[in-house]
Amino acid sequence: MPLLRQLLDLYDDPRERLKLVALLLVLLLGSALEIVSIGVFLPFVKVVSEPAAVLENARAGPLLRALNLTDPKAIILASSVALVTLFAFKNAYLAAQWRLLYGFAYKKMAQVSTEIFGGYLRSPFTFHLSRNPAELTQTLTTEVKLALGDVLTTLLLLSAEVVVALGIIGVLLLVSPVAALGGLALVGLLGWGVGRMTRRRLSVLGGIRADEQQQKLRYLQQGLGGIKEIRVLRREGFFEGGFLRSERRYVDALRDSLLLNHYPRLAIEMVAVFLLAGMITLLLLSGRGMAEALPTLAVFGVAVIRLVPAAGKITAGANKVRFYAPSVAIVHEEWRRARQGASEFRSLDSGPPIVFRRQIEFESAGYQYADTPGPAVRDLTLTIPRGQCVGFVGPSAAGKTTLLHLLLGLLQPTPGGYSSTAPICARTSAVGSD
Repeated sequence: MPLLRQLLDLYDDPRERLKLVALLLVLLLGSALEIVSIGVFLPFVKVVSEPAAVLENARAGPLLRALNLTDPKAIILASSVALVTLFAFKNAYLAAQWRLLYGFAYKKMAQVSTEIFGGYLRSPFTFHLSRNPAELTQTLTTEVKLALGDVLTTLLLLSAEVVVALGIIGVLLLVSPVAALGGLALVGLLGWGVGRMTRRRLSVLGGIRADEQQQKLRYLQQGLGGIKEIRVLRREGFFEGGFLRSERRYVDALRDSLLLNHYPRLAIEMVAVFLLAGMITLLLLSGRGMAEALPTLAVFGVAVIRLVPAAGKITAGANKVRFYAPSVAIVHEEWRRARQGASEFRSLDSGPPIVFRRQIEFESAGYQYADTPGPAVRDLTLTIPRGQCVGFVGPSAAGKTTLLHLLLGLLQPTPGGYSSTAPICARTSAVGSD
């Protein structure tokens, strides 16, 4: 799955991957505790309804006598204390687990954001000429948070919820196989139908969200950054209208994604209530008394209370991952480019700095930007003595700015003026002559 591969690529340090595996094991242990907390309700209800019968049990009887618990009231009280203790331990464990999970994810988020930002700073100057600052800003401020703070944590929590759901289903199969299998088939069919209807739509909405958020930020930066020109030319309406169009498409995508998350929960709740009512009806039709059916109904009731939110979380989590999957692809690509740019910067910056002593010289130098029909500067021969003030005069697109970039070392000159896509040079690209 490309999404998982991209996320794992971000954890390229073997130690980080070990921590990720350890965190997953911690989550699975929390799932096991949740399953146990559901499973103990059947014996607990039986103990409460028939405490004297527990003493006749081959396993529980000797243990209760050894603890001097032979009075029915004492047995019920001890069982209640044990149940409360189990749930207290489970909840404390889950609280610590969530703290560990979000701390791990957000620490990585800060690291990846810093790596990408540092890569931007060290990327070739031509990279910044071809990329809009709004796009880079969005990656750092929004997409990294969505990829690691939302998608990664959701995937990890989803794995735990799936284990919990499967465990609860296993408990129900032990209690009443026919009712559990019927409910599982119905819920499975419902989940398959919902997933089929929403998968493609959520992917499309996620792409719209990313594109329109970038476009909004572009209108904001250009509108506020060029406020003088906008006021003089009276172009406020252009930027305001463009921002409004992007904002409407952005909020429409968010609204539709949230609705697709909430609607399945309503259907799952209706199915759960229908199953519980059907379970009671079947027990009554089978001729079993309510006293005999009470433990089974209690287990199914508690299971439904926990299983319905689990099914809702699984559906909403899967939809959330689909909706924000484009963020993972964006962050992975920007992280890869940033590392490549930083590596090129280090290789170019490894030599000693050029010391300017007498003059700067260009001999038949030129420069052509990528994807342009001709060179911006061609056959440039120039000598600038130290201490001399020089001005460059010419029409628009004559190459004045490119020449200044060459003088500063932001671009590398190429002989003859033919195409060059050479990376940034940390020292001046011109010759410092003695």
